[in-house]
Amino acid sequence: MSIPVTIAYGDQDFPEFIDAALLVLREAGAQLTIETIEVGSRIYGMDYNKGILPSSFSSLTRTRRLLIGGSHLPSKEGYEHVCSVIRAHFGLGDEHREEYGISIDDDAAIRAISHVNDDFAMFEAADETPASALLAATMLLEHTGQEAMAETIRSTMKNALRAGLREPSLLQRWLGKSPSAATLFAESVCHHLAKKPSEKLTSDV
Repeated sequence: MSIPVTIAYGDQDFPEFIDAALLVLREAGAQLTIETIEVGSRIYGMDYNKGILPSSFSSLTRTRRLLIGGSHLPSKEGYEHVCSVIRAHFGLGDEHREEYGISIDDDAAIRAISHVNDDFAMFEAADETPASALLAATMLLEHTGQEAMAETIRSTMKNALRAGLREPSLLQRWLGKSPSAATLFAESVCHHLAKKPSEKLTSDV
């Protein structure tokens, strides 16, 4: 059964990061029905100081699950960060915050954040990288009951990133902020997903 979720792409480089994460989820066969809302800079520019349109809450209330990209908060007074607005609306206090991390090696780690209570769940990248957006997406998958697929994607992502350790410039692009790097990263993870079990890198590479 396909599970309804809401996607908020955010702004800056985050739309490309979220697109890359969704590409991997589609390749893996995730059962999701996606609704999208707009948050961030353009909404702030329309003088909505909360960074989200009031009408967007109907989607959030309907799906009760959100994958969100980062957004730039205007420097002027009176503006609120959209993630804080959404957390307050659904009663997601500090006690509902969880941080998940994957260590790639001694110098590289990926983090994502979720805020979950009985009524709502929000998943966001903790770092401005496509890998962090994908990690947040796997947390969303787990929340929809697709735990095995989430673990497969995380394991595959670790293998792809560890393979990149042999090519430092490639790994830097994957963990960087370039939109083209986001596409490259997603394609690499999808390539590893498509390999036969005997071809996959072992988890202790």
